[in-house]
Amino acid sequence: MGNSQSDQVLAETDRKAKAESSQSQSQPQAIKPTAQVQPQKEAARTPRHEKQIVPPGDYKAILKEADTPLNKKNLSMKNMYDHHYSGIFLNQMKEKFWVEKSSSKKCFMLFARGLSITWADTPEYWHWKSVQEATPRDEIIEVAELLNVCWLGVHGKYEISRLSPETNYGVVFVIMQKDPAYGWDVPAWGRWIEVRAGELRTLASGNSGTMEFSMYEYEGGQWKRGLIMKGVLIQPKK
Repeated sequence: MGNSQSDQVLAETDRKAKAESSQSQSQPQAIKPTAQVQPQKEAARTPRHEKQIVPPGDYKAILKEADTPLNKKNLSMKNMYDHHYSGIFLNQMKEKFWVEKSSSKKCFMLFARGLSITWADTPEYWHWKSVQEATPRDEIIEVAELLNVCWLGVHGKYEISRLSPETNYGVVFVIMQKDPAYGWDVPAWGRWIEVRAGELRTLASGNSGTMEFSMYEYEGGQWKRGLIMKGVLIQPKK
């Protein structure tokens, strides 16, 4: 490892590994995701029954990216905490930020529109459709449905500095498969599953650099159909 701050992040670099589904029986073996890591105001008082959220260092910067600005003057303290626990959409619904209630750690979801998908804007290969996100406010997000490709490439990256310090993070692709489907080593499943891409541990301070993650299938020339890509989930490991 080098001496740069990014190299101090405790995660394996430049290593390709097959995805390991959190439900191994549903693992699509043909997919090969990799994870590459290169490297205030005081907290508001909360009711006694509520665990206090400790605002992260870049709290204000993150909220500036919110699709719907939060006006603290018009929100009760309970509603403010509800927003942070249930999630705040950022950057035109390409990303979601929330605070894990049990640990006050930051979590992020990078939706399909925030990823780089090969041929994503070619209608013969991919179809974008709107689905309702399971949240108290029932927001609508876009997912990418694979119609027909023989070269699968989904890539993303994220700034490590946005994550909570001294935290073990897991990175997973959130996908679904639906009929008609072909080109996979397992039958189609009709629910969202998580496919592991990698993990990292942030430092106590000075986190910098970018982590990169990919899901791809370049060899073999086998045509594929039926995959639905929701996005990439970045959250503390349990």
